[in-house]
Amino acid sequence: MRRITIIEPVSRFAVWSRRMALLSLASSGLALYLTRARLVDLDAGMAAILGGLVIAAIALGLALAAFSRIWYLGRRGFASAVTGFVLTLLVLALPLYIAGLRLHAPQSRDISTDPQTPPAFAAPDEALPQRPGLLDRLVPEAPMTRTWRARAMVRPLYLDVPLREAEELARRAASALDLRLEDEGGPADAQTREAAEAALSRRPDDPPPLPPLRPVFPSTPETGSVTPGVEAEMRPVTLEASGETPILRLPLRLAVRITPVGDRVRIDARATAPQGNYDIGANSALLRAYLAEIAFLDNPR
Repeated sequence: MRRITIIEPVSRFAVWSRRMALLSLASSGLALYLTRARLVDLDAGMAAILGGLVIAAIALGLALAAFSRIWYLGRRGFASAVTGFVLTLLVLALPLYIAGLRLHAPQSRDISTDPQTPPAFAAPDEALPQRPGLLDRLVPEAPMTRTWRARAMVRPLYLDVPLREAEELARRAASALDLRLEDEGGPADAQTREAAEAALSRRPDDPPPLPPLRPVFPSTPETGSVTPGVEAEMRPVTLEASGETPILRLPLRLAVRITPVGDRVRIDARATAPQGNYDIGANSALLRAYLAEIAFLDNPR
């Protein structure tokens, strides 16, 4: 008697779910690499990543359909369906989390410890957000309620140290966080840079420069005037630094203002995400980490 072997067909949904999941993983990974390496434009890279996420969503739907066919019809291909399901979850987990944050926990692209008079940037066109990015146009951000505004607020830092020591702590904190200092931040330094640029731009036939101004000598103690050295010590010191977001390596800009307040100093900072807040809360995390690093360097425990 001849034995008949019945072979159940493989679910096509399961096979295509694994194929689409592998395709989405490869396309999203390649687009992420090109965006991080600055080999493509930001909007083009984000569109490519979004395309990979769409493919992952299709793979997830195919995996769910494959589970249904396998359960009701007894088709084979359970391993392929599980593989596609797990891969799509790995691809979609972080984007879904970011989208949920935008819908329920708004994050500002420009945050400062002093919202009324935030520290200024030397080049506002490059540091401040100018236009909404692709994520801002696709996923609307939730309104900034009073509760979220209170949670996002970062208080300034007060230190019982001299001004120059506070400036040194601010520079060390920037180096500890791998930030690149861009502005040396003092009025005297700015005047020195302007004088150097003017000297380099002079032509041989230009008239000679004007003589320097007469020096102002310190007044006698009876007049009650402030000496130039003491006045310089009372001027606020400003610093600028730049960093990158952890995922997409988008630029982050940081402005720091150190103001003497009596025997103490007040450190205000401002962090912006000029090209978009795709890494949700990266500028806020940078601001908090920077102030915490200064406090740690001032009083290590």
